[in-house]
Amino acid sequence: MSSEEFKVVRRARALHNAGGEALAEEGSNRKEGSQSPTVRRHLEGIYKSISGGDKALDRKEADAFLNGVQHVDRKLGLELLPDKNEVDFEDFLAYASSAAFDALAPPTAQDTSHPLSDYFVSSSHNTYLTGHQLYGDASVEGYKEVLEKGCRCIEVDVWDGESSGKGTEDEAPSQGENVKPWKSYESTTRAEPRVVHGYTLTKEVSFRRVCEAIKEAAFTKSDFPVVVSFELHLSLEQQEVMLEIVQSTWGDHLVALPPDSENCALPSLESLRKKILVKIKYTLPNEDVILIEPTPNINLSSSTSSADEGHSTPQKAAQKHSKKKVSILPELSQLGIYTRACHFSSFSQPEASMPTHIFSLSEKKFHDMVEKFPEKLADHNRRFLMRAYPKGIRVSSSNYDPQPYWQQGVQMVALNWQGLDAGMMLNEALFTGEGGWVLKPPALRSSVASHTPPQTLDLSIIFYAGQYLPLPPGEKNQRSFKPYVKVELRVPTIPSSSRSASPSTHRNSTASGTTAPTTPQIYKAKTRTRQGCDPDFSAERLAFKNVQIAAPGLTFLRFKVKDDTLGKDELAAWACIRLDRLREGYRFIELTSAGGKQFGTGNKQLDLASKSEKGVLLVKVEKKWH
Repeated sequence: MSSEEFKVVRRARALHNAGGEALAEEGSNRKEGSQSPTVRRHLEGIYKSISGGDKALDRKEADAFLNGVQHVDRKLGLELLPDKNEVDFEDFLAYASSAAFDALAPPTAQDTSHPLSDYFVSSSHNTYLTGHQLYGDASVEGYKEVLEKGCRCIEVDVWDGESSGKGTEDEAPSQGENVKPWKSYESTTRAEPRVVHGYTLTKEVSFRRVCEAIKEAAFTKSDFPVVVSFELHLSLEQQEVMLEIVQSTWGDHLVALPPDSENCALPSLESLRKKILVKIKYTLPNEDVILIEPTPNINLSSSTSSADEGHSTPQKAAQKHSKKKVSILPELSQLGIYTRACHFSSFSQPEASMPTHIFSLSEKKFHDMVEKFPEKLADHNRRFLMRAYPKGIRVSSSNYDPQPYWQQGVQMVALNWQGLDAGMMLNEALFTGEGGWVLKPPALRSSVASHTPPQTLDLSIIFYAGQYLPLPPGEKNQRSFKPYVKVELRVPTIPSSSRSASPSTHRNSTASGTTAPTTPQIYKAKTRTRQGCDPDFSAERLAFKNVQIAAPGLTFLRFKVKDDTLGKDELAAWACIRLDRLREGYRFIELTSAGGKQFGTGNKQLDLASKSEKGVLLVKVEKKWH
């Protein structure tokens, strides 16, 4: 698969903006002159309701609308609606056609003075894979793609390479006093480490090419630091080669070793712009660690699709055959300055108090800790770093729900970016436009002084119309398309908060989930079923009443446009927005197609006429805090 083919496939599966790409400017026109008749009719009705009839808006009415309904101050309002005595419908239409009318507000400037533990980091699992975890392809383009989409924590599994031929010896540079230079007696070309998902049938890629791809793409869309999580399966000789490649490729992007590296505190986010942080196994001097070396001819025929983590998997079968104590090269371990990977056993182990340690917990281990020690888990993550990753049986590259992990303060919640699911939708909502690092809510930070009690919210979404709604994947006939919108309000449970949310009493709204400490409260509602790609929702209101909100920045609204069919209702398009970035007033919600395309009505003329347009929902958002 070529680089360009890979990009097309990846974009069709994955997210378009999960944490890094800049959003459109407030005044940029993107929809003007292309409204469907249904949307235009509703915009005309909105304009008349503001002006009180067929007359034009006067300046006082325009200011009252922008202030009282759209919640825009006068200074910005004068930029959105022209500063003249009468604001006609064409002026209003120009405003409705701009990015300023979007439901998603641009991010505010972040405070970057906090220590690293005070931020969430957009994170990827098995970044090099393009699909299935057991037999999928691998590509260096995976690293470029996620970095350019805002991911700031990537994973590299490094294994011994193989020589490419026979001939005279070739000597590799020695970086350690106690390690002899490695000589390959069977090759004219020095063997170099490779990146591969061990004990599977997935393809491999060159470690050097991976490092070069990371350097090329790391800071094209964000200058916030990139965390590279290394998983080592290397001999000492290959560790020397790996060290040489890392140092020569990344150079000044690597963090310099501070004078007192053993006791230094976590630095601020601001101080690490355009730096690459190496997450690697930490060892004390002369300490041996277990690194799993390659074992050939491992039988992968047994299925893992129904296995639990406690059952056998190909990886575990391989480990049983090849556990061998191998020292890690001290110079390689020292690359992990602020992200020193330590094996987790308990929150009382000596490394747990080391300021620069980072624990990595599997999905299963995390839930064990939530059940047994939820307070200790949250307290640890206020001051120290933690990474979580999916369990091994997610071979189809599915994801867990990241919200419980964020609620417990886990900074790096690694997800499989190979496909589209609820986990990736939430990841986009948290990180879109933020540069891949997001400041935690105050209650989850290291310097929290007191806990802010939750506020009560009444939230209403009034649906007017849809425009250019994409068809579900595989559907081509828009006449048979019967869309409805399902809305989920996902409310987190922040540790130590006085949580007392109750389900909405609205007829369309229900709450699901248990009352476990980290289970989000999920409120659901849906519209009635409509017809076609430009449906009229007739100002249908969905309401969520008396919802307790402790952290608006970790509360999400997920919109799913689904096709009402006799069987399973297929997803056609979606949007996911953080509550603190959901604008009030009349808005367009931009949709992402479930099939990866911006739209696809099945009507060739309509598609050609509107090829630059995304599907949108025209809504009114009402928030009442009390």
